[in-house]
Amino acid sequence: MDFLRRAIRAIKRRVYAPQVRVTSAESVVRLGSSYGGWSFVDRPALHDGLVVSCGLGEDASFDVELAQRYRCRIVIVDPTPRAVEHFRQLLVRCGQAASKPYTSHGTQDVRSYDLQSVREDQFTLVAKALTNQCGEVRFFAPPDVNSVSYSLVNFQNGYATNTAYIEVEAIDSRSLFTELGLGDVALLKLDIEGAEIVVIPDLLESGFRPEQILVEFDELNWPSRLSTERFAGVHSQLMEAGYMVSHFDGRSCVSYVR
Repeated sequence: MDFLRRAIRAIKRRVYAPQVRVTSAESVVRLGSSYGGWSFVDRPALHDGLVVSCGLGEDASFDVELAQRYRCRIVIVDPTPRAVEHFRQLLVRCGQAASKPYTSHGTQDVRSYDLQSVREDQFTLVAKALTNQCGEVRFFAPPDVNSVSYSLVNFQNGYATNTAYIEVEAIDSRSLFTELGLGDVALLKLDIEGAEIVVIPDLLESGFRPEQILVEFDELNWPSRLSTERFAGVHSQLMEAGYMVSHFDGRSCVSYVR
C-alpha cells in the first residue's frame, strides 16, 4: 500500500509539476543539513544583517550556519511546543563546538550544531504562528505523531474537520515587522506548512520587501491541480513585486531575490 501511494504521488508530481524558471544570474550557496538546508544568494546585506526565519521545527542547522557565517541577527518565528524546546536547548549550547554529525532527517540533536562562534543574543524567538491575522488560531496536528510540523492550513490531513489541534497565538506580517521593529530584512525564510499561501500576499500588500524570500510551498508535496494553481497565483505576485527566482529544488522550495 505504501508503494502504491508513493507511485500515485510520483505520477501526480509529474502531471502537476509547477513551471518555475530560474531568472537570477547571481551565484547561489547552500547552508544547513541535507534535510533542513536552504539555498540563497550570498549578498552583502546578510553580513551583520537581519534574518527572519519562520518555521524552526527541530532542525536549526540553516539558522545556526547563517549566524556563524554572517554574524547576523536571526528572529525565529514558531509556536510549536517541540520547536520552542529545541530553541531553548540550542541557546544553552551557544559557544560550544559540535560533537555529533547532522542526521539525514528533520530531528537534529542540538549537539550537532557548531555554536563556538555564535552568541546567544544573535537569536530571538517569537512563539507565534505567522499568518494573515492576529489572535488565537487552531494549529492542526500532523498525521504522523512523530512529526513536529503542525499546520494552520491542515492540508496534511486532507482538510479534515476532526483533526486534533492546539490553540496558539498568531501574528500577521505587519505586526511582526512593525511591532517588533525589525527594520530592513536581508532574508525571510517561510517554512510554515501551507500558510505561505496567505502570508506572502499579506506581506506584499503591507509593503514589506525583504531582499530575499525562501519559501517551501508545502502543498506542492501533495501535488494536485489546486496546489499548483495556488502556488502559481502567489508566485506571480512575487514576480510582479520585483523578485526573481535564484533557486528551485524541482519540487517545493523556491528561493527569490529582489
